[in-house]
Amino acid sequence: AEAYTLKAYCYFQLLRLFAADPADGLDNEGIVIKNSLTMDNLPRATVGATIDEIRRLLEEAIATGHSGTDPSWLTADATTLLLAEVELYAGNFQRAATLASSLLDKRGYECFSPSVYRTLWESTSCEEQIFIYNDPDQSQTYYQGIVYDTTTGDYYSVSPSLAMEYTDTDCRKEWTICPFSSQALGSQSFIGKYNLLRREKREIMFVNKMRLSAALFTAAEAWAQAGGDGPQKAIVALNRFLDRRGADPVDTSLSGDALLKEILHQKHLEFLGEGQRYFDLKHYSRLLGSTSGRIPAPGDYRWLWPIPKDEYLYNDNMTQNPGWPKDSFND
Repeated sequence: AEAYTLKAYCYFQLLRLFAADPADGLDNEGIVIKNSLTMDNLPRATVGATIDEIRRLLEEAIATGHSGTDPSWLTADATTLLLAEVELYAGNFQRAATLASSLLDKRGYECFSPSVYRTLWESTSCEEQIFIYNDPDQSQTYYQGIVYDTTTGDYYSVSPSLAMEYTDTDCRKEWTICPFSSQALGSQSFIGKYNLLRREKREIMFVNKMRLSAALFTAAEAWAQAGGDGPQKAIVALNRFLDRRGADPVDTSLSGDALLKEILHQKHLEFLGEGQRYFDLKHYSRLLGSTSGRIPAPGDYRWLWPIPKDEYLYNDNMTQNPGWPKDSFND
């Protein structure tokens, strides 16, 4: 079951990076699907076929009845959450909401309390974690390789307007925003979390890859797009979550694209610096695009990463993504 889930996880990441969004057409090229260790010159499957294969793998994993609660392993909850995210990506909103909300019902909203949130950034497991990268035998802590300056470290700044949205009662502020002052840069806000822990020379023994808040936002995104009473369910769930975090509630009169955009904004605040925003920018580029030129317009070829040269060097059936030359990428 874990092997099925891990393979599905890898396929899903590859699909989102290298293929067009399902809304742009299920017949567009997806990724290569392999089910044997033989040397095959396989063409890329379609986006639709790739999604079907990911779904098959996850449903096979669920059918085994696997269980367990250790977030160091891909448990049944990790399988359920990943399948919910895949169904949301594919536009199957009702099923995505059902799967994601089942995890919320199972674990409860108390998992979002400040005391639990704090332990996400400590070297102990907590109720909100669903899957973590964990290596107790690791001789050096995670993130050590990004330290270019042993005095100040390597940091990414947070826009002042975004940093100001964390209220003083919001339990995420302490861990997400890292105030920083230097003679060269003055006073700025930087992304905290793992970078903050590294700067304070704390051990980082794991990295959170799946946590219950992802189920909350998957359900909210799905409900917001499902029609019927879905938008109201999304608002109720989101405000219940924000209340646990100590954050301000969202406007209960929101609907349509305005509601979806607010959900994605709150998701940005929750997962700042955790690698979630890029996929939302790509998937919802119609909503989150920028006229400043800093974010590629919807349909821009750069949303699809270039296929690495090694992938098509010995495979005549491999194709490069549109807009990228076939002989320029070696890594």
